[in-house]
Amino acid sequence: MGGAARGVRGGRRGDRAVPGHRRAPADAPWFTTAYFHRPDEVAGEAAEAGFEAVGTFALDSTAWMLPNADLEAIYADLAHFEYLMWALREVEREESAPGASAHLPALGRRPAE
Repeated sequence: MGGAARGVRGGRRGDRAVPGHRRAPADAPWFTTAYFHRPDEVAGEAAEAGFEAVGTFALDSTAWMLPNADLEAIYADLAHFEYLMWALREVEREESAPGASAHLPALGRRPAE
């Protein structure tokens, strides 16, 4: 979706993005090699690693699909930028939002010893 939002054309490139690993072709104009988690897997994986009170966040929600030119204009206008940050915070913990986010960090804490 990121490529489509940024004007990449020419049909399907590389292997399937989901499930699992995604490796960009050697001649791709992007760098991404990634592992695609399902939103419901992230907190469990962090808990299995020993973290407590794990929460997941839709870090950029759907804003990652905005064209770069739009983002540059938003960054240049403080009021518009603050509004975008407010809107993203409003949905970062919404249960349906993680599926639309390009980045889904988990936040937890190490157990007390």
